[in-house]
Amino acid sequence: MTSNSYNCYKYLYLHGFASGSGSSKGLLLNKFFKEQLQNVELHLPDLNIPSFEKLSVSEIVKHLKSEMLNNTQQYRLIGSSLGGLVAATLASEFKDCSKIQSLILLCPALDASNRWKAKMADSDLYQWQLDGSKKYYHFSTKTEQQLHYGFYEDLMKQVQYPLVDVPLTIVHGTNDDIVPINVSRTYIELLQQNGWNNEMIEVNDDHLLMKTDSIDVIKNVISKQWFNE
Repeated sequence: MTSNSYNCYKYLYLHGFASGSGSSKGLLLNKFFKEQLQNVELHLPDLNIPSFEKLSVSEIVKHLKSEMLNNTQQYRLIGSSLGGLVAATLASEFKDCSKIQSLILLCPALDASNRWKAKMADSDLYQWQLDGSKKYYHFSTKTEQQLHYGFYEDLMKQVQYPLVDVPLTIVHGTNDDIVPINVSRTYIELLQQNGWNNEMIEVNDDHLLMKTDSIDVIKNVISKQWFNE
């Protein structure tokens, strides 16, 4: 296997909410990349932009978009949970050019504002707004950190199902209680209605997709979509 064709692309793993560049799944997939192709790296950017306390999907997209525009390479993105929403949003915004070549989405947090609202009582949302911030457990620091209400306000402004026209595969757990699997099923249907034939693989797992079988499925998707050219 040669790496010449793969070096045309830059590969990013976009982690989920309250995670970071040390994401367990990201590190596992980074190791897989190194094992498959020594000269190809899976980059693991920290998406706590501008910080977790002031986290904003719009700011994450703006930051990554600026980096991509300053890079001559095309991109291939793996987006997990909230990182899946970011990846799809970026691909949608770059739809008129070929900057993003392909996506792999893992339990993507599409329809995010509705999912968030469904998980919180109206009184809790009101209290969050009143206080201005709310504590959430952050998996990187293993501590509770404040998150501003502006995160939720910004989330409501996002396109809930960004339409993209690049090859896309979704891997989603049938037991996901954070982002129900029907969210991804709806997204695939929307893409197919617009003439794009993308793939969805359902696995017996929860939102984290950390079962050995699920990781193997993700690795197989990466190999099939990106390495077996």
